[in-house]
Amino acid sequence: MGRQLSMTRLFEALEGAHPSSVDLFWRPVLQLSTFLTVMVVVKLINLVLTARMEAAFAHGSERYQLLEVGAAVGTFLLVVFLLVALLSWGFFKVATPQIALPMMILYLTVATCNVAATAATLVLSTHLVHVSQAHLVVDLALVYAMLVLVFSLWYQLADGHLRGGGLDFPRNSAYPDQPPNWFDYLAVSFFTCSTFGPTIEVARTRPVKALLMLETGISMVVLVLAVARIIQVN
Repeated sequence: MGRQLSMTRLFEALEGAHPSSVDLFWRPVLQLSTFLTVMVVVKLINLVLTARMEAAFAHGSERYQLLEVGAAVGTFLLVVFLLVALLSWGFFKVATPQIALPMMILYLTVATCNVAATAATLVLSTHLVHVSQAHLVVDLALVYAMLVLVFSLWYQLADGHLRGGGLDFPRNSAYPDQPPNWFDYLAVSFFTCSTFGPTIEVARTRPVKALLMLETGISMVVLVLAVARIIQVN
């Protein structure tokens, strides 16, 4: 009976950690359906990058094994997420259960490590010296896409579930009461990668500032060093 109550509690509807923020926009919970959709796209990009990096390494090399482990962990978490989503939607009739929050944090942590490892491989590996410019440009674009998508989820998760939120958005005069959705956080992530910092949004809490610093650092390293490598390739 106690286990059944614990299970039921885990699958209760997830609520945000705060009702409003300085800009007076209500922050909706990060929906499990949105998270899963972005996860699938990130996983596909990761599989493509892993396959492309595979050609540059011997199968027995430590770096190749590390890339394989990262891809395997991501696949396992994706399968677990799908099972939880099916159980939540089909049996408990809940769009986003409470158990999804720690799982989201775990998955994003693994995905961020995968992005950083792939970026480091693209920038530092001597095995990619003889790869064509077109190949490196495609790899760079895929790394950037995965970076933007992963951090868009980080920003929405932090803004909707941290006490006090994390980001302030300017009001849209045409829709003054419309709260930000995932696309708004995608824009924040894209602008952070392309301009090395937020544009019109304001980061108010330290965890969000730390996320902005981390994404900016990764994007700067990838852009400067990877582009330099692309230019050097004949």
